[in-house]
Amino acid sequence: MKKRPFLLTLLSLVTAVGADPAQGQEGGPPPAALESPEARIFLQAFETISRYHAEGLADSTLWEGAIEGLLEHLNDPYASVFTPAEYGEFQEDNTGDYVGIGVQITQLEGRVTITAVFRETPAEQAGMIVGDRIVWVEGDDAREWTIDDARDAIRGEQGSEVALRVARDGFPEPIPMRIRRDSVHVSAVASATLEGNVGHIAIDRVARGVTEELAEALTQLSDSRAIILDLRRNPGGYLDESLRMADLFLSPGDTLASAEARSVSGRLETQSWRAQSPPSLPDTPILVLV
Repeated sequence: MKKRPFLLTLLSLVTAVGADPAQGQEGGPPPAALESPEARIFLQAFETISRYHAEGLADSTLWEGAIEGLLEHLNDPYASVFTPAEYGEFQEDNTGDYVGIGVQITQLEGRVTITAVFRETPAEQAGMIVGDRIVWVEGDDAREWTIDDARDAIRGEQGSEVALRVARDGFPEPIPMRIRRDSVHVSAVASATLEGNVGHIAIDRVARGVTEELAEALTQLSDSRAIILDLRRNPGGYLDESLRMADLFLSPGDTLASAEARSVSGRLETQSWRAQSPPSLPDTPILVLV
């Protein structure tokens, strides 16, 4: 019976009480809870189903179903079960780090199209540009591919090469390229100066390192008449990074956030975090878009 490993991540517990807001509750329940009559009944039921059910369900399937049932009764939209592959994608989304060629792709008019080429990446060095359409990868016709198909084919081990062809406006034939994969970091912050000397900072996720990126953008826009902080479509991210970001704007002693969580002893406790550093631009008006 083949067992598929899985990894449980309780995202809601990121806000658990503790000295480090990046950590959740660790160590699990007291050992006595695992030796209770209820726990023994559960394990007996699990063993009976595993041994005798007509469908011969894999243990991993039963465990995942049990955990999903527990999470469903939490009524917590932020509690999730991740497989190792899903957790890898979650980590990638929340760090901006991956191994690939350094492009953003979107499905446009049925074709996988390059909508961004990140600076100082293999794709930029190979001459790939926005608007290129991926039509061939490693001998396979990619004209009908989905974004996931293209992503899976293009990514790989660091240092390995991928051969592909792109269709480009003004060129009669697809352009062949051979690109060496490398580590790529996608910044979570994009900044610009708008008309009227108004700074615009878009943060698309609260990823690792986003505070440093935001601080750099604020420094570059320090002469702006006002700042627009654009958080639209931002799904969130790490609590500790969120606290550090807020600390860039608030005065020492101001409350950044507070959270309630149940400690290992079973008590409901509240923890608050306060600003520690002087605000970066105390006299500049800031508009937040959410």
